[in-house]
Amino acid sequence: MRNIALYVLSLLIFSCSQPSKQEKTPPPQIDSTSAKQAFSSIKRIAGNAISSSTDSIHLLILPLEASCPSCREKTIDSILKHYQSMPPNHLVIISAPAGRRSMSSYFKERNGRLPEQTSIILDTTNLATRLNLHENNPTIYTIYGDRVTYKKPALPATVKADLHHFFSPDI
Repeated sequence: MRNIALYVLSLLIFSCSQPSKQEKTPPPQIDSTSAKQAFSSIKRIAGNAISSSTDSIHLLILPLEASCPSCREKTIDSILKHYQSMPPNHLVIISAPAGRRSMSSYFKERNGRLPEQTSIILDTTNLATRLNLHENNPTIYTIYGDRVTYKKPALPATVKADLHHFFSPDI
C-alpha cells in the first residue's frame, strides 16, 4: 500500500513539473481587402493617432453598450489600472452612442474616472459600431503600415487573458 502511495505521489510531482505542451494558435488571417478596409475605418475614428508607419500599433476597442457586462467590467478595470503606463504604440477606443456623460457613468460604476489621455480615444457617436469594427465584445487589433494584421474579439472565457496580453509591455 505504501508503494502505491509513493508511486501516485511521484506521478503527481513529475507530471506537474512538466511545462505545458499546448501549442500556440496562429493569429487569424485577414484578407488584404478586409485589412485595408478595417484600417480605413479605424483611421476615421482615431484620426492622427494612427498613421501608416513602420511600427506596429495595438488597438483595443471597447463598445460600452454592446459588450456583455462581465467583459465590459474587466476591460474598464484593466483600462483604469494600466492607462497611465501604456506603451506609446497602444491605443484604446471607447465607443458609445450617448456621449461623454454616459461613458463616464460606466467608469464611475467601477470606482474610477473616464481617462483623459491621448492614448484613449472617445468615440461618442458610436462610429466603431456603424463601421463594424466589433461585434458584441471588446476587440483587439494590431495594425502594421496601412493594414490590420490581427483582429481578435475578446470572448467572456478569454477576455482576462486577452486584456493581460494587450496591456503587457512586451507586445
